[in-house]
Amino acid sequence: MLGEGKKETYRMEVLTSSVYYPEKRVKTGEYIRTRTGITERIVASPNETHFFMASKTLEDMLSKTNVNPKDISVIVARNTGITGHIPCVASKRHKIISSEKREPAMDILYDGQNSSLLAGLRATFGADEGGYIEHDAKGIWEHSIDPVIPFEDRLCGVVHFDVNSLASPLSKEFGLNEKYSFDVVTGCASLNAGLQLACGFNKVEQKYFAVIGVDRMNDLVDQSDKSTNDLFGDLASGFLLKPSYNGFLAHRLNTEIDKENSIRAEFKDGKEVFAMKGLCVYKWAIPAVTSMISEALDFKKRYESWRVSEFSKTKMVEPKGRFFVGCHQANPRMIEEIAEKASLEVYGFALCGDTTGNGSTASIGQSFHNLRTQTFYKKGNILRLSGEGEKIRLEPYDYVLVTGFGAGLTLGWNLLRILP
Repeated sequence: MLGEGKKETYRMEVLTSSVYYPEKRVKTGEYIRTRTGITERIVASPNETHFFMASKTLEDMLSKTNVNPKDISVIVARNTGITGHIPCVASKRHKIISSEKREPAMDILYDGQNSSLLAGLRATFGADEGGYIEHDAKGIWEHSIDPVIPFEDRLCGVVHFDVNSLASPLSKEFGLNEKYSFDVVTGCASLNAGLQLACGFNKVEQKYFAVIGVDRMNDLVDQSDKSTNDLFGDLASGFLLKPSYNGFLAHRLNTEIDKENSIRAEFKDGKEVFAMKGLCVYKWAIPAVTSMISEALDFKKRYESWRVSEFSKTKMVEPKGRFFVGCHQANPRMIEEIAEKASLEVYGFALCGDTTGNGSTASIGQSFHNLRTQTFYKKGNILRLSGEGEKIRLEPYDYVLVTGFGAGLTLGWNLLRILP
């Protein structure tokens, strides 16, 4: 529980991060530009596959460290997984059996069979053992090659063994540890889920984790749908995590019932296409993300209260850090409205998807990497990579909240602190 401090070593901190951007850029049309604020987006070439972009991201992170690849497991976070399942299979089952419950729902994709993986999943979503990593559900995981199987009432996820994952070929290509390497799919919050799972697996066996978000949503859009065909950007981003006393403080992942069926896959002319009720998603996301931020701020207050009591024993004073938010870059207009409604305690919201497009779950890592490595220009509580305003960079003791939301409907956040 909060304040006990017994499990601080179960935290993980960011050793390095990276983003891969394809070269091709496309100007957006008036419909998307005026409604979302996205002026330009990135489109991957046919050769820039999911595997290629994830490989480039991982390769860059490995080049910045001297960590033995055999000590690293990889979690690949994707918005889409098994064909025809947007949202993921677990979200669909969650909708059938859970009515109003808000519990994590995600698909885990793994090549072959792996008992260690199931043990790690149970530990991750098991009873809270103390420390600062908080979980929402004790959870029951089911695993099967066939995704349509009976589930217990407290569904958290579906593990699909013997299916094609990206983690397996990445592990083989770079000589990584395959024991805890897998793909996670839960919409645009998949990277949030991957970060939480990495920190949870650290309870089982303390290892390094590469968590990579990657998607090519432009492959799935319906070119005749003006509300989505000019919205997405293709990219990959990653975190390389190491066991630490510092770093991630808390996590949340919830799946709500999508009563409007607002984010889904449809089949048109024999092809799977992405479909979305944009206004429904917008009206849901604004209060949902604002609530997530408030929840994280509340945790920050409790954490700081505990730190004050701990430091009082040594008569030391710890500087207070600023609170930054790195949102999933779904829509600049949406981020601006969330920023207007958010607490004044939020120092700044990173806005960087206006020139790349909605990078799906990879945009979460994009936001964090830019906050970690770039200078932003602050105007009000919006941070942009160019323009007028006060120059801002992350400093020691600052907090960063990374948030994601999307198909499911799934919401996730991870709170970390930048400590020297």
